[in-house]
Amino acid sequence: SAPAAWAAWSLSKHLVGYIWMYSPSFVVRTLANILGASAFLAGGFSHWYWCSFVAWWVNNTAVAIRHRRRHDDAEAAGRLWEVPEWELGLRCLWDTVRAMVLSLPWNALCIPTEILVNFILPRELKVMRLSMPVPELGEKVDYGVAVYTAPAQSQHYRGAPQFFECCTLHVDDTASEDGAVALQRAWNTTGEAWRAYRELDAKGLVANIVCFFPNLGGSEMAKEVQIACWQSSADAAALHARRRRRSEARRDAGGRPEVPVVAGLASGRGVAMQLRPLCEVKHQDRCTVCHRLIESSRAGARAPGKCRACGGKSHGYAFF
Repeated sequence: SAPAAWAAWSLSKHLVGYIWMYSPSFVVRTLANILGASAFLAGGFSHWYWCSFVAWWVNNTAVAIRHRRRHDDAEAAGRLWEVPEWELGLRCLWDTVRAMVLSLPWNALCIPTEILVNFILPRELKVMRLSMPVPELGEKVDYGVAVYTAPAQSQHYRGAPQFFECCTLHVDDTASEDGAVALQRAWNTTGEAWRAYRELDAKGLVANIVCFFPNLGGSEMAKEVQIACWQSSADAAALHARRRRRSEARRDAGGRPEVPVVAGLASGRGVAMQLRPLCEVKHQDRCTVCHRLIESSRAGARAPGKCRACGGKSHGYAFF
């Protein structure tokens, strides 16, 4: 039929182009892998088709291990630039496929477990799972948790933020009783700041990011970094004024006043800074389809809402 003939012609044209640009053996192996996967998808597990899938998987695993060993040796010798680009791309593709396949049983087990545990725990505690595996980055890398929050109206801001608030907090000796109390106070302070953004209508707030590292270098020290982006310094000052008035009203009523942004903790040290950009901010976004970087053509303007390469929509990141 005409569609089948056109598909065969298009595939042949692309294969010839890839043979010219890359390697004939690479194209032949890729075509064999596509045909093998197609045969398995068409036959399923019936009539011993699963044996062909196991053989296909084992063969690709052996090839990947051989190439990975060669790539690691080249990297250790400082000659990674000698490895062909298509081999590195194929390795990334294979690692992505493996992660996707192995994430299916992982999510099937963890999703109901996460729902059950969060149902049992108090509202202040929450268990989160990672949908994809995290690579081993070495002992010198500190793992943490980052939370990004942005009001709904921030997507309609056309200008870049002109005022930034940066807050850092260190809590020493988190294994002791005083350190655990200080750490809990720090978490409560962050939670109260989020509630204030929502309850007091934080006009002009573009985005807020909080990064928390429970252990720095394997020590008993925790670190929290918080950055808030505002349209102007007047918007930030207006919110802080409303928080002070509400805190004074609570104090007069005999209630507990609000905790400031950086609390003076017995076993912790905090620093707060207010920053302004020295130049225009160039906004960057990312495509939801091909994941390419989308950048504004000029500084101070938002990135386009669609990808120039594939036409897909962007995530709609706020200026940050």
